[in-house]
This record gives sequence, structure tokens and C-alpha cells, in this order.
Amino acid sequence: MAIDASIAVDACYANLRAAGSVSVIQADCFSLPFRRGAFPFVYCLGVLQHTPDPQTAFAAIAEMVAPGGRLCVDVYERSWKTWVHPKYWLRPLTTRLDRDRLFRLLVAVVPSLRRVSSQVGRVPLIGKALRRLIPVANYEGVYPLGPEQLDEWALLDTFDWLSPRYDRPQTAAVLRAWFEKARFEDIEIARAGHLVGRGRRPA
Repeated sequence: MAIDASIAVDACYANLRAAGSVSVIQADCFSLPFRRGAFPFVYCLGVLQHTPDPQTAFAAIAEMVAPGGRLCVDVYERSWKTWVHPKYWLRPLTTRLDRDRLFRLLVAVVPSLRRVSSQVGRVPLIGKALRRLIPVANYEGVYPLGPEQLDEWALLDTFDWLSPRYDRPQTAAVLRAWFEKARFEDIEIARAGHLVGRGRRPA
């Protein structure tokens, strides 16, 4: 079962309907239309930091996990690196723009920015650090993608940086505290691009 509050459910259904056993539901994570403890496994990726209250959103999702079931979530990590990320310099401006206008702007500039980012990243010793200062998502050297795919991923993820109304990263300690407050056990917090938390509800 897949859930999203936005019209992304349409694309999700189009991508997964061939599987035949997937239900796609448009719903609000703060008010999910299911009984508590309904699912043996729940995961929530790329969502919590984009809600107005990530802790409350986590608690609502955690309630869906059955006794003995498992939960996995991720959030952007809050650290000193957060505040040097260029998206946080630009978001006060970009979140005021109409999203269609912002997307058109990024279509025009992202391919060039990605190429500049790649060139800067090749500077000996300091290239990797300097590359972080350029406001574009660049997965060259991270995933085995061709130039066209790199531009597509750069466009989508740069738009994801700059368009959401909320962007609220969390620390590992805070994420662990959410699991503990929800009385989960076997809690694991890892760094895998973002902070990833896993836990098990007692049987």
C-alpha cells in the first residue's frame, strides 16, 4: 500500500499498477484512514521534514505499526553542514515563487549549473567541498547515470530542495527520542544520505 497527500499518487499508481497487488491512497499522514496497529511494516521516506510538525507526523505513522511490527523512516540531518547548504540560503526566496514558475526557471538553469558543479568537483583537494556551494543536486560519480539522466535527477531534486513549504531537518538524538517516546525497541539510527531510523514495536 502506498500513501501520499499530493497528486503524486497518480504517478505512483501509473508506475505500480502492473504489480496488481498495490493499493495507492491519497491521504494526510496526520489523519490516516486506518485502524491503529494495522500494518506489520511501515516505512516513510522523504516526508517527515516536509511537514509542519515532523514529530507529530512521526507519532501518527508509528501508531499504524502492529505489535511486533517494524517501522523505518528517514529525515534530513541537522548539523553544521545544514546551514552551509545553498538551498537554505535560497529557500526564503524560492518558496515565495509560484511552483510552476520556479520549475520553469530550474529547467533553464539546472543543466548549466550541474556542469559547473561537475567541473568544480574536479578541483584537487577542495573540489568536493566547493561543489557543495553550488545550488544544484549533482549525482555524477554517485550513481551510474548518463548525462541526460543526471540532468533529469538534478532538476527533480533541486526542485525538491527549493520548492517545499517546510524543510525541517533533525538530529540523530531527536529521531531516537521519537522512537523511544513511541515505545519502540531495537532502535537503530544510521546515516545513509539522510538520517535513517528503524525500530520494532513490542509484541
